Formats: sequence, C-alpha cells, structure tokens
Amino acid sequence: MTSESWLDAEGVFETLRTYDNKPFALAEHLERLQRGIYELGIPAPSIEKIKDETHDHLESNRQESGHLRLVVDSLGKLSIS
Repeated sequence: MTSESWLDAEGVFETLRTYDNKPFALAEHLERLQRGIYELGIPAPSIEKIKDETHDHLESNRQESGHLRLVVDSLGKLSIS
C-alpha cells in the first residue's frame, strides 16, 4: 500500500554507508533525520526505535559494504532499504 505522502514528496530520508555490516556515522545521520522530522512535524517513531530497527535490518540483510536508506513518510511510517 502506498502512502499518499509519497505522491506529494512529503517525508524525510537519510542515506548512509555501511562497512562490515555496520552503519557509518549513524548518530550524525539520526540527528539530521530527527531535525527533519521535527521541522516537518511528522509523528515519527523515536530515534531509539529507528536505531534498533536499523540494526535489526542490517542483521537480516548482511552486507560487507553498501548503502542504507532510512525513510520516514509524513504519516510517520519508517522504511529501511
């Protein structure tokens, strides 16, 4: 199911590198994500929950080196790819 927010390009995202299945500079990316969430007034999950889900995603989708995208749409739904 597609959120209507994607049609209007409403939401916040961060793209970060991963090395040895670990996110690079995760704290900094989460701070920037949180600022965007706050500025748009999005009812998003807590940063701690986003951090936990990021680590869960990496455990389920192991990669030596790659990219990770965190997206929070205007409805507060988190997607990680």
